[in-house]
Amino acid sequence: MRSLSVSLSESILSQSAPLSSLPPLWEVIYQEACRGHHMLFRRSDVERYEAEDLGAYWEDAELSDELEVTVLKLVGCADLQAMVNVIDALPEDGRKTLYAFYRRALWMWRHYVKARLH
Repeated sequence: MRSLSVSLSESILSQSAPLSSLPPLWEVIYQEACRGHHMLFRRSDVERYEAEDLGAYWEDAELSDELEVTVLKLVGCADLQAMVNVIDALPEDGRKTLYAFYRRALWMWRHYVKARLH
């Protein structure tokens, strides 16, 4: 997967006229992810996952129930460290699947925000 990037004009527009309805913590996670800083995941994991084709992990239906439970836990966390702890407690396969979902969600949200700018 390619690294996400945000153009200067998109960044300025989104900061001057916020278009997202993300909670503040998720907004920070999103903005940092757009800059290549994936705060929720270990750097070594991100580097390894970015070097792989994660398509199979996204399409594996058997993992969807586990993924849903993990996402619900993350949404219920009060702070970033609690989110990181949830992710770090996952087995390797769970972290990789969550990372694939996370990248897909970032892509979708970025395109949603971009469409609202136009």
